[in-house]
Amino acid sequence: MLAFHGSRAVETTSLGGDGCRTMPTSSEVAAHHAVPDGFVVRAGAMSAVAPSGTAPRTFDVTRLGLRSLALSGADLPTVGLHERVSLHIDAAGSRCEGLVGTVTYLAQDVGRGDDRFALELTLDTPTPEQARVLARAMQALRLRGDILDPAVRIIEHEIIDEPSRVARVFEALHAAEHLAVLWHRDAQGRRAGFPKPAKLTRDGRLLALYHGIMAPERARDTDASRVEVQVRGFGSNFIFAVDLDGVDAHGRLKPPVSIQRVRYRQYRRVEAEPGMVTTLRHPIWPDIEITRPVLNASLDGLSIATDLVDDLLFPGVGLSGVTVTWKGGTALTFDAHVRHVSPKIHGLGDSCGLQITPASEAVRHAWSAELEAVLYPSTTLDQGRDADVWRLYGDSGYFRLSGKSEQHFAPLREPFMHTGERFRHAPKIAARVVCGGAARVEATATEVKMYAGTWLGYQAARYPDGRPLAYAGNDVVRDVYVHALEYPQRDPDFRWHITYVQDVAQLSRINLDTPLRYVAGGRACVVPFHAFELDCRSEETLLPTGIVVTDASPDDETRILAAFAARFPTMFVEAHDLIAKRLHLDEIKQAWAEAGLRRDRRIWVAREAGQPTAALLADFAENGVHLFGLLDAVRIVPLVDGDVTEAALALFRVARTWYAEQGKLRCVYFEEAGSPHLTGHLPLVDMGGASTAILPAHLMSEQIEDIVHVTTPKSAPASARR
Repeated sequence: MLAFHGSRAVETTSLGGDGCRTMPTSSEVAAHHAVPDGFVVRAGAMSAVAPSGTAPRTFDVTRLGLRSLALSGADLPTVGLHERVSLHIDAAGSRCEGLVGTVTYLAQDVGRGDDRFALELTLDTPTPEQARVLARAMQALRLRGDILDPAVRIIEHEIIDEPSRVARVFEALHAAEHLAVLWHRDAQGRRAGFPKPAKLTRDGRLLALYHGIMAPERARDTDASRVEVQVRGFGSNFIFAVDLDGVDAHGRLKPPVSIQRVRYRQYRRVEAEPGMVTTLRHPIWPDIEITRPVLNASLDGLSIATDLVDDLLFPGVGLSGVTVTWKGGTALTFDAHVRHVSPKIHGLGDSCGLQITPASEAVRHAWSAELEAVLYPSTTLDQGRDADVWRLYGDSGYFRLSGKSEQHFAPLREPFMHTGERFRHAPKIAARVVCGGAARVEATATEVKMYAGTWLGYQAARYPDGRPLAYAGNDVVRDVYVHALEYPQRDPDFRWHITYVQDVAQLSRINLDTPLRYVAGGRACVVPFHAFELDCRSEETLLPTGIVVTDASPDDETRILAAFAARFPTMFVEAHDLIAKRLHLDEIKQAWAEAGLRRDRRIWVAREAGQPTAALLADFAENGVHLFGLLDAVRIVPLVDGDVTEAALALFRVARTWYAEQGKLRCVYFEEAGSPHLTGHLPLVDMGGASTAILPAHLMSEQIEDIVHVTTPKSAPASARR
């Protein structure tokens, strides 16, 4: 009896056909984290024949792996679940016989029509000879275009159509001379033929490979004047259409109307150093030992050279004991899964993408350290250059922000040196990135873990003039920002990134522009505030009559959290640990304490006639961590309607005393929407308007790529080109 095991429809996301589809849903993204099993085959390109008495049953092969097989057919199968099936496979003029498998799935094939049926089989282990027959068939089908793009993991996808941003991205891609792939389009706008290796040039041209030579791409016939270009950018792929009839006399392209940006990887990859190789044994046939050069690498992945027939690495194959070595280096061992096997566009042969998992925590740290020098060749994590960084802050004008002077920060110099030493031994909570030579630090930026899942980027500076030639360009800013902003990605608990951006900011405004792009969709958060500095050593004032200030009770805390949730977006509340289980910062306090640094939060409530009217949250960080005191943040939340100025003054009196007892000279009042305006009531020093910009961790790559585009050295203006 035929057993139906339910039915299912699976939607895949790929870059096949006419370009990218709309942004995948969160469930689709989660599904694409699964490693695909086998090659996806175009319907009708490969068939499987199963004997059934005198009338063999024929099915289309829709997916082929080394240990699994997916079929679709119009004939009603005569087998049921868990039954054994013998079959042979025909494709591209070759036949693989003697395959045996067990039916693991059987249902109507809802993706292909109600009159068709889908089967999945787990195959008995084929022989290497059988596998090589299948591999050769895969190669032949791939040449015919019958192997479909796999269900790739699309992490981010967007259409860039704002003219100024299109122009900026287009110019940056040319300036970096990125490698590309192009397809010609037919009269109907569909891809025609095979992808062609290409490259963008700094002077605005598109070169393509012809007879082994890169030459300017031009319209060579009337049906091929439009091409689709896919450029491998810093962290994403960029896809746009070009009309070759519209190039100018010098072969330069016009900016497109829109550009599609697609990011597949969580972590940026970098070209491997020469001599870097990987060695492994095939998990099905251990006698097959594979040693291949590494093409590129990241924290969680490798791309290696391969030969499909020789190595028999099919998508979905799980590997253990994968060893990576390089000249003079220490061997590191990983587990891995094959994500794809694809022909190289630039070069001969195939490439194999591996998703890797370090075999131990020690390997994870070692791999991260080794990649550090390759990913960031011009920057380092601060190695005892605190005095040089302090000098940079003075010479660059950083100490003059918000109307301050270098003298204002003099009491913090020694605490700054102390926290710098602590940072070097606390990589889980802080990193200071520097760029420069032996004579001086040219640029710097710092990242610190301020809450349980939140990192703060701050204290970025560079010399404005008098720069050595080697550090003259904006690439110095790019390199420092990239290293700093990518640093939190190694934290498994990283969920949010915060940047405070002043209203008068110029270059650092990019830290605001990227979040603003995602605010409308609820994927980022920007909250304006005005910062006021308060001297904690000021003379005490009397508490207003009738107001009592106490520590917040559990009931008070519930009301306070509800008030914050009503005033701020959920992302803001989560990122600032303004939720019950993290309100007292226990987790981050412990992490800082292990590094020999202090972090704390106190909460007080003002009461009138026994009723809470306002609350104050006082955050505290070790002296010298944030020179402008923005981690010593004071927030006041009204708990009743009406004026709470008197209650706020009473709360500040208690908070200032507490800060002074902790050795603080100053604290900073964040006057946000709904906060009482206390200018004229307290000796506040205006530090200016700013915004709290919050991005979720998975969008940090978008921020980094925007910074790369802004800081990439651009080509000469058209009038200066020869």
